[in-house]
Amino acid sequence: MYYSSAPEQIRYLVEQVESQVVVVDGPAGLERLIAAGPYGGLPKHVIVLDDPQGVGAPGVIRYQDLVGSETVDVDAAAAAVTPEDIATIIFTSGTTGSPKGAQLSHGGLRCLMESMSIAFGAEFTGKRFVSYMPMAHIAERANTHYLPLRGGHDVTTVAEVTALAQTLPAVRPQYLFGPPRIWRSSGPPSRTSRAPPRSSRPRGSCSPRCRWMPSRSPSRPQPRCRRRCWTATGSWACT
Repeated sequence: MYYSSAPEQIRYLVEQVESQVVVVDGPAGLERLIAAGPYGGLPKHVIVLDDPQGVGAPGVIRYQDLVGSETVDVDAAAAAVTPEDIATIIFTSGTTGSPKGAQLSHGGLRCLMESMSIAFGAEFTGKRFVSYMPMAHIAERANTHYLPLRGGHDVTTVAEVTALAQTLPAVRPQYLFGPPRIWRSSGPPSRTSRAPPRSSRPRGSCSPRCRWMPSRSPSRPQPRCRRRCWTATGSWACT
């Protein structure tokens, strides 16, 4: 669920998946869940991650208390899961009606992770990632949650997408996933971008951004480059 979800949307999602356990971030999230009133009250179990003052409603479990309880036999729990079992349910945005839940199985997610690992190569382990999109987004869940579990990657979480530009130089991620709007707003220009007139840039100056090279065929742009320089001959060159 999203921070912007209205009470009726929260109630709809919780009841659709018949949730018995709901995790909220803190007292504010708990208030929103109470306002939604799924099942005419609250789910069977509600866990509050950050509630240092213990202001949660009666029956609500604080995360600090949960981690101090009896541990689970992880091997036994894993052995009880089959590839056909549902691992997660991802809901659509609901722009064309009520959100629809897509059931993703353990086998399907494992196949995705193994395929990505094969595509990236055996050395793709222990890399630095940055997570900045909501985990309700399947792409973010796959890239910065499931994939790091498979490859032992280090994930830095950004609270707000507006802080992404400041986070990247500090973390220097070796892998970054992003939807098109991220690259349009903070990354390289689109394929249709053209080099500026010769008189607009001094000879020998370099652009710090990676941009598409000009191509005779607009449908077949040349590969991106790490650095692009405006040469003495008045043309772009990759370095």
